[in-house]
This record gives sequence, structure tokens and C-alpha cells, in this order.
Amino acid sequence: MPSSKSKKGREPRHRAGRRQRRGLNLLYVLIPVALVLLGAGAWLLANPASAPRTSEAPQFPAWLRDMGTKVQQAYTQAVAHREELQYIPCYCGCGNVGHRAVVDCHIANVAADGSITYDSHAST
Repeated sequence: MPSSKSKKGREPRHRAGRRQRRGLNLLYVLIPVALVLLGAGAWLLANPASAPRTSEAPQFPAWLRDMGTKVQQAYTQAVAHREELQYIPCYCGCGNVGHRAVVDCHIANVAADGSITYDSHAST
């Protein structure tokens, strides 16, 4: 009667094959995941979301300078990410004044020369 081990200290052939297949299955998962992460990293390097849109800090009107640092930071972020904020619906119920998105609570108008007119709604 043959034993389960073919030679002293060796595993049967069918057990070694399972371990080898398990390693290959792991590669089939790791390689696509690594490629996706590499692609996402390359995209993020090419399109930094937090990069400021202008080279200088926004020039705030006097009423906004008096509001404090946290409010100014909120307005600064709204200016830097206004393209993204136009897709987030306003959640404070100010639709009756014509606001459609979060950006409208911060920015009233952007002129052709790039100058910004701020809306005081987000400061309250």
C-alpha cells in the first residue's frame, strides 16, 4: 500500500499543485490592483485637485476680512474649487435667492478679467 508521502519529507504532488495555483490566483488579483493604483496615482499627479487656481491669495472685501480666519479659509477653498462646487446642490435652503449650488453661497460673480464678487450668504 503506497503511503501519502512519495519520498521522505515530500508532500504529495496534488498538495503542492494547490499551493502553486493559490499563488497564481493571488497574482491574477494583485497585478490588476497594482495597475489601477498606478494609473490613479499618475492621474492624481497630472491633475492635482488641491492646486490653487491662481498664484496669489484672493483679495477679500473689508466685510470678509473682518469675519475671521476660518470664514476666510472657507471662501479661499470655494475660490480654489469653484468648478467642483458647482455640482454640489445648495443645502441651506437659499434657493429662493437664486442659489443652485454651494459655490453660489460664496461667489456671486466672476468677471471676465477673473475678479470675484463674493456673496455674504456663506459667512453667516
